[in-house]
Amino acid sequence: MIKSEETKQKIRQSRQQTREKRKSQVVKVYSLKVDESHLNRIQKEWLNKIFIEAKWFYNYVLQQEDIFNPKIRNVRKVQVKMLDHFEERELQYLGSHMKRGIHEHICDSIKSLSTLKKRSHKIGKLKYKSEINSIPLPTFGHTWDIQNGRIRVQLLKKTLPVMGLEQIPSGCEFANANFIRKPSGYYVQVTTFQPKVSRIKTGREVGLDFGIKDNIVTSDGKRFNIKVPETQRLKKLQKRFNKKKKGSKQRYKVQHQIKKEYEKIGNQKQDQINKIVFYLNKTYDHIFIQDEMIKQWQSGWFGK
Repeated sequence: MIKSEETKQKIRQSRQQTREKRKSQVVKVYSLKVDESHLNRIQKEWLNKIFIEAKWFYNYVLQQEDIFNPKIRNVRKVQVKMLDHFEERELQYLGSHMKRGIHEHICDSIKSLSTLKKRSHKIGKLKYKSEINSIPLPTFGHTWDIQNGRIRVQLLKKTLPVMGLEQIPSGCEFANANFIRKPSGYYVQVTTFQPKVSRIKTGREVGLDFGIKDNIVTSDGKRFNIKVPETQRLKKLQKRFNKKKKGSKQRYKVQHQIKKEYEKIGNQKQDQINKIVFYLNKTYDHIFIQDEMIKQWQSGWFGK
């Protein structure tokens, strides 16, 4: 359908108004955990199947000659490789908006690779995935919504109970979201736009020195260290994993426990980083750092 000049003008004005509004707003992302203890059988089946269908659709798009063709998003059946042959599978749980989000993500990745190639970087190509752990929910109000303290998702008849909605302040503007699968469970990462809050000036400045013995040393003598070593549980799980038979259910179970332990260690590191960044941002107005070649550190004695 061809848009009239009047319609195009309204779209331009709407986009311009949005740009002006965004100048006085800040983006914040909140992670909401799905409460699996209050899910029924249909919801659990939906959570499992939607990530499988997302993988099918992703790999199907990569098989097409014209990947940028928007008509790819309209498919309801895809060819799935099963060992040495292909079978046709119907997409029952993956909504149209989710297909659009996955397709746009693939197109953006190809454009990024093309840009790197023009800058003389060595690049590869997109590969087929054995699993997908992130599904975009592009449009608030259509793909997803918040109803009575629960999350409504496209093509899911019953809403999902989530934990963490209380951390989102009232009056903020919702944008897109992402459905995330982690070893610890399912999460919905919600993107919001909030009014900018002017911070209180402290009149203080600081310089940061990055080192090996102490990760960060400030010019006024404070030292920060972010060291989270591998746990004994992780080492035991890795030994147990090596003893299991390849392809067995027990090996897959131990592998899931290893992923969960790595996620726990990563969360501890991120928590320490967030605390240091919050302290520096709240205490000082200006922070100065020297141009360190962090990447070269990894090639020497200090890789760990």
